[in-house]
Amino acid sequence: MAFQFLSRGLVYVAFIAIVAIGWLLKRRQSANKHQAAETVSLDSAEAIRDALKSPGWQTRLSAVKELAHRHSPDNLNALVDLLNDADPSVRDVALDAILPYGESAVPGLVTVLEHGNLEAREAAAKALQHLHPGSAVSALITALAHDESAWVRVPAAQALGAIATDEAAEALIHALDDPHADVVKAVRAALTHIGTPDALQALENHAAHKNAEPSSENNTDFLFLS
Repeated sequence: MAFQFLSRGLVYVAFIAIVAIGWLLKRRQSANKHQAAETVSLDSAEAIRDALKSPGWQTRLSAVKELAHRHSPDNLNALVDLLNDADPSVRDVALDAILPYGESAVPGLVTVLEHGNLEAREAAAKALQHLHPGSAVSALITALAHDESAWVRVPAAQALGAIATDEAAEALIHALDDPHADVVKAVRAALTHIGTPDALQALENHAAHKNAEPSSENNTDFLFLS
Protein backbone atom coordinates (compact mmCIF):
# COMPACT_ATOMS: atom_id res chain seq x y z
CA MET A 1 0.00 0.00 0.00
CA ALA A 2 2.77 2.37 0.99
CA PHE A 3 4.69 1.40 -2.16
CA GLN A 4 1.64 2.16 -4.34
CA PHE A 5 1.20 5.55 -2.71
CA LEU A 6 4.87 6.35 -3.19
CA SER A 7 4.74 5.29 -6.84
CA ARG A 8 1.77 7.51 -7.54
CA GLY A 9 3.50 10.38 -5.81
CA LEU A 10 6.60 9.93 -7.95
CA VAL A 11 4.49 9.82 -11.13
CA TYR A 12 2.75 13.05 -10.11
CA VAL A 13 6.06 14.76 -9.35
CA ALA A 14 7.45 13.62 -12.70
CA PHE A 15 4.39 14.98 -14.51
CA ILE A 16 4.75 18.37 -12.80
CA ALA A 17 8.44 18.45 -13.68
CA ILE A 18 7.73 17.71 -17.35
CA VAL A 19 5.11 20.48 -17.51
CA ALA A 20 7.48 22.95 -15.82
CA ILE A 21 10.34 22.08 -18.19
CA GLY A 22 8.05 22.52 -21.20
CA TRP A 23 6.94 25.93 -19.94
CA LEU A 24 10.53 27.05 -19.38
CA LEU A 25 11.55 25.92 -22.87
CA LYS A 26 8.65 27.89 -24.39
CA ARG A 27 9.64 30.98 -22.42
CA ARG A 28 13.24 30.66 -23.58
CA GLN A 29 12.16 30.19 -27.20
CA SER A 30 9.89 33.26 -26.99
CA ALA A 31 12.68 35.32 -25.41
CA ASN A 32 15.11 34.26 -28.13
CA LYS A 33 12.64 35.28 -30.85
CA HIS A 34 12.05 38.62 -29.18
CA GLN A 35 15.77 39.23 -28.83
CA ALA A 36 16.29 38.35 -32.48
CA ALA A 37 13.64 40.89 -33.48
CA GLU A 38 15.25 43.58 -31.37
CA THR A 39 18.68 43.06 -32.95
CA VAL A 40 17.46 43.68 -36.51
CA SER A 41 19.30 46.69 -37.90
CA LEU A 42 16.92 49.55 -38.75
CA ASP A 43 19.46 52.20 -39.63
CA SER A 44 18.15 52.90 -43.13
CA ALA A 45 14.85 53.45 -44.90
CA GLU A 46 15.39 50.30 -46.93
CA ALA A 47 15.99 48.23 -43.78
CA ILE A 48 12.79 49.57 -42.25
CA ARG A 49 10.79 48.75 -45.39
CA ASP A 50 12.18 45.21 -45.35
CA ALA A 51 11.37 44.84 -41.64
CA LEU A 52 7.77 45.92 -42.25
CA LYS A 53 7.40 42.92 -44.57
CA SER A 54 8.77 40.46 -42.02
CA PRO A 55 6.53 37.53 -41.02
CA GLY A 56 7.55 38.15 -37.41
CA TRP A 57 5.30 40.62 -35.62
CA GLN A 58 8.13 41.66 -33.25
CA THR A 59 10.25 42.76 -36.20
CA ARG A 60 7.35 44.68 -37.72
CA LEU A 61 6.67 46.27 -34.35
CA SER A 62 10.28 47.45 -34.08
CA ALA A 63 10.04 48.89 -37.58
CA VAL A 64 6.80 50.79 -36.94
CA LYS A 65 8.27 52.24 -33.74
CA GLU A 66 11.19 53.51 -35.80
CA LEU A 67 8.78 55.01 -38.34
CA ALA A 68 7.05 56.89 -35.54
CA HIS A 69 10.19 58.98 -35.04
CA ARG A 70 10.75 59.73 -38.73
CA HIS A 71 8.03 62.08 -39.94
CA SER A 72 7.63 62.26 -43.71
CA PRO A 73 4.82 61.83 -46.26
CA ASP A 74 6.17 58.42 -47.28
CA ASN A 75 6.30 57.24 -43.70
CA LEU A 76 2.76 58.48 -43.11
CA ASN A 77 1.56 56.35 -46.03
CA ALA A 78 3.41 53.35 -44.58
CA LEU A 79 1.83 53.92 -41.17
CA VAL A 80 -1.66 54.11 -42.67
CA ASP A 81 -1.01 50.85 -44.55
CA LEU A 82 0.01 49.25 -41.24
CA LEU A 83 -3.53 49.70 -39.95
CA ASN A 84 -4.18 46.55 -42.01
CA ASP A 85 -1.51 44.59 -40.10
CA ALA A 86 -2.60 41.28 -38.61
CA ASP A 87 -1.08 42.05 -35.21
CA PRO A 88 -2.98 44.39 -32.85
CA SER A 89 0.24 45.72 -31.26
CA VAL A 90 1.52 46.85 -34.64
CA ARG A 91 -1.84 48.49 -35.47
CA ASP A 92 -1.95 50.30 -32.12
CA VAL A 93 1.55 51.74 -32.47
CA ALA A 94 0.82 52.77 -36.07
CA LEU A 95 -2.39 54.49 -34.94
CA ASP A 96 -0.58 56.48 -32.24
CA ALA A 97 2.14 57.44 -34.73
CA ILE A 98 -0.43 58.69 -37.27
CA LEU A 99 -2.18 61.16 -34.96
CA PRO A 100 0.62 63.79 -34.84
CA TYR A 101 0.30 64.18 -38.63
CA GLY A 102 -3.09 65.79 -38.08
CA GLU A 103 -5.09 66.86 -41.13
CA SER A 104 -2.52 65.48 -43.57
CA ALA A 105 -3.38 61.97 -42.36
CA VAL A 106 -7.10 62.35 -43.09
CA PRO A 107 -7.22 61.36 -46.80
CA GLY A 108 -5.42 58.08 -46.12
CA LEU A 109 -7.58 57.35 -43.08
CA VAL A 110 -10.74 58.00 -45.06
CA THR A 111 -9.59 55.54 -47.74
CA VAL A 112 -8.97 52.90 -45.07
CA LEU A 113 -12.33 53.61 -43.44
CA GLU A 114 -14.04 53.06 -46.79
CA HIS A 115 -12.06 50.11 -48.14
CA GLY A 116 -9.92 48.54 -45.39
CA ASN A 117 -10.43 45.22 -43.64
CA LEU A 118 -12.43 45.12 -40.41
CA GLU A 119 -9.50 45.80 -38.06
CA ALA A 120 -8.17 48.58 -40.29
CA ARG A 121 -11.58 50.28 -40.46
CA GLU A 122 -11.87 50.18 -36.68
CA ALA A 123 -8.41 51.74 -36.31
CA ALA A 124 -9.14 54.40 -38.94
CA ALA A 125 -12.43 55.31 -37.23
CA LYS A 126 -10.61 55.66 -33.89
CA ALA A 127 -7.99 57.91 -35.49
CA LEU A 128 -10.69 60.09 -37.03
CA GLN A 129 -12.44 60.17 -33.66
CA HIS A 130 -9.31 61.81 -32.21
CA LEU A 131 -8.73 64.13 -35.17
CA HIS A 132 -12.46 64.80 -35.89
CA PRO A 133 -11.76 66.64 -39.17
CA GLY A 134 -14.61 68.32 -41.01
CA SER A 135 -13.30 66.95 -44.30
CA ALA A 136 -14.14 63.40 -43.15
CA VAL A 137 -17.82 64.04 -42.35
CA SER A 138 -19.17 62.29 -45.44
CA ALA A 139 -17.06 59.15 -44.88
CA LEU A 140 -17.95 59.05 -41.19
CA ILE A 141 -21.67 59.38 -41.97
CA THR A 142 -21.42 56.48 -44.41
CA ALA A 143 -19.56 54.39 -41.84
CA LEU A 144 -22.12 55.16 -39.15
CA ALA A 145 -25.01 54.24 -41.41
CA HIS A 146 -23.64 51.22 -43.23
CA ASP A 147 -20.53 49.64 -41.67
CA GLU A 148 -21.19 46.08 -40.50
CA SER A 149 -19.08 46.49 -37.34
CA ALA A 150 -20.46 48.25 -34.29
CA TRP A 151 -16.85 48.93 -33.28
CA VAL A 152 -16.52 51.08 -36.39
CA ARG A 153 -19.88 52.76 -35.92
CA VAL A 154 -19.18 53.74 -32.29
CA PRO A 155 -16.05 55.86 -32.98
CA ALA A 156 -17.71 57.20 -36.14
CA ALA A 157 -20.56 58.49 -33.96
CA GLN A 158 -18.09 59.97 -31.48
CA ALA A 159 -16.18 61.71 -34.27
CA LEU A 160 -19.39 63.17 -35.71
CA GLY A 161 -20.37 64.41 -32.27
CA ALA A 162 -17.03 66.22 -31.96
CA ILE A 163 -17.33 67.73 -35.45
CA ALA A 164 -20.85 68.89 -34.53
CA THR A 165 -22.01 70.27 -37.88
CA ASP A 166 -25.68 70.28 -38.89
CA GLU A 167 -24.95 67.46 -41.34
CA ALA A 168 -23.29 65.41 -38.59
CA ALA A 169 -26.22 66.01 -36.22
CA GLU A 170 -28.74 64.91 -38.83
CA ALA A 171 -26.85 61.66 -39.44
CA LEU A 172 -26.65 61.01 -35.70
CA ILE A 173 -30.39 61.54 -35.32
CA HIS A 174 -31.02 58.88 -37.97
CA ALA A 175 -28.59 56.56 -36.18
CA LEU A 176 -30.69 56.53 -33.01
CA ASP A 177 -32.38 53.50 -34.55
CA ASP A 178 -29.11 51.52 -34.76
CA PRO A 179 -29.68 47.89 -33.66
CA HIS A 180 -26.57 47.80 -31.43
CA ALA A 181 -26.98 49.22 -27.91
CA ASP A 182 -23.40 50.53 -27.69
CA VAL A 183 -23.82 52.46 -30.93
CA VAL A 184 -27.07 54.01 -29.69
CA LYS A 185 -25.33 54.98 -26.46
CA ALA A 186 -22.54 56.67 -28.42
CA VAL A 187 -25.06 58.41 -30.67
CA ARG A 188 -27.05 59.72 -27.70
CA ALA A 189 -23.83 61.02 -26.11
CA ALA A 190 -22.85 62.68 -29.39
CA LEU A 191 -26.20 64.43 -29.75
CA THR A 192 -26.05 65.55 -26.12
CA HIS A 193 -22.61 67.01 -26.80
CA ILE A 194 -23.90 68.85 -29.88
CA GLY A 195 -26.76 70.22 -27.82
CA THR A 196 -28.75 72.01 -30.53
CA PRO A 197 -32.55 72.24 -30.13
CA ASP A 198 -33.08 69.66 -32.90
CA ALA A 199 -30.56 67.28 -31.34
CA LEU A 200 -32.10 67.56 -27.87
CA GLN A 201 -35.63 67.18 -29.25
CA ALA A 202 -34.59 64.02 -31.08
CA LEU A 203 -33.18 62.66 -27.83
CA GLU A 204 -36.38 63.40 -25.96
CA ASN A 205 -38.44 61.70 -28.67
CA HIS A 206 -36.14 58.69 -28.62
CA ALA A 207 -36.25 58.46 -24.82
CA ALA A 208 -40.03 58.63 -24.83
CA HIS A 209 -40.25 55.99 -27.53
CA LYS A 210 -37.93 53.63 -25.68
CA ASN A 211 -39.26 54.53 -22.25
CA ALA A 212 -35.68 55.55 -21.34
CA GLU A 213 -34.21 58.13 -19.00
CA PRO A 214 -33.49 61.68 -20.30
CA SER A 215 -30.33 61.83 -22.37
CA SER A 216 -28.54 64.32 -20.12
CA GLU A 217 -28.47 61.74 -17.33
CA ASN A 218 -27.51 58.80 -19.49
CA ASN A 219 -24.60 59.82 -21.66
CA THR A 220 -21.52 60.45 -19.54
CA ASP A 221 -19.57 57.35 -20.59
CA PHE A 222 -18.16 58.73 -23.85
CA LEU A 223 -15.42 61.34 -24.01
CA PHE A 224 -15.42 63.94 -26.77
CA LEU A 225 -12.10 65.38 -27.86
CA SER A 226 -12.01 69.01 -28.88
